[in-house]
Amino acid sequence: MPKKVIIPIVLILIVVLGFIFWPKVFKPQNSPVACTMEAKLCPDGSSVGRSGPNCEFAPCPQVAADNNQDSWKTFSDPALGVSFKYPDKLSADYITPADWPPVIKVSPGQFSCVPQSGTPSLPDRKVKTINNQIYCLETMSEGAAGSVYTTYTYTTAKNSQLVSLTFTLRYPQCLNYDNPKQSDCLAERQAFDLDGLVNGMVLSAGFSKADLIQVSYPVPNQIVASPLTITGQARGMWFFEASFPIELTDANGQTVASGLAQATSDWMTENFVPFTATLKFTKPQTSTGVLILKKDNPSGLPEHDDSLQIPVVLKSSS
Repeated sequence: MPKKVIIPIVLILIVVLGFIFWPKVFKPQNSPVACTMEAKLCPDGSSVGRSGPNCEFAPCPQVAADNNQDSWKTFSDPALGVSFKYPDKLSADYITPADWPPVIKVSPGQFSCVPQSGTPSLPDRKVKTINNQIYCLETMSEGAAGSVYTTYTYTTAKNSQLVSLTFTLRYPQCLNYDNPKQSDCLAERQAFDLDGLVNGMVLSAGFSKADLIQVSYPVPNQIVASPLTITGQARGMWFFEASFPIELTDANGQTVASGLAQATSDWMTENFVPFTATLKFTKPQTSTGVLILKKDNPSGLPEHDDSLQIPVVLKSSS
């Protein structure tokens, strides 16, 4: 090819390549990006626009079921001596409960959670922190008729016990919908604050002391004398090594007598275990006092402390 032909071709190539690569090589840093003025409707009724270098929609505000606990219902289990509040329904159009209200379980023990990846026969397990409360979360999912059913178990420590909530939610396959339902379904899935909902239910849980320990003798304000025999029953979690401490104080808070209550049957159970104790005392300084039955706390941590106090009338021994 003649030289006079090659030179113009080379010049043309240089010009073309310059137009292609110049903007990429010398593009100003952090140059503003103009996003389209679109808006996405969020499940709570608000809307978000596109932003950022990739012009992605901003996250929708998180929403949960009705967070106004004044409107929540109360579930009570007399056998467990526990109650908690829960929303009658979720504030969601696509996510629906399949097993509701949650099943609550209370058991003794120390919190532990060993993470594991889920399999068809084993749940996925991980540790989650929700508003400074540590949970062990287990999930199992299965598909059916265009939906995914996920069973959740949230377990945490509360009042020196392990509290678990178990329930199942149904999630439809959002991609089976046409727009705008498809977009609404996906947005709801992204924004739904299930963790916050569960934490609210757990925090609302209350425990009846009568379901933890019951004293047959003495009854409140009874006249007692030495030797004082104390009888009753307590849940196995109240004991450690088949015993728990008992203290008798006068009206000034001074110890009059102390000892251990002993289980009279197997204490390694969640059920009630009968116990008995005997305290001896002489010449109390006041005519009234308080009998204190303390939950045994081998950990020594104050958050695991608990006790039942019974006012009594003290009678001096002869």
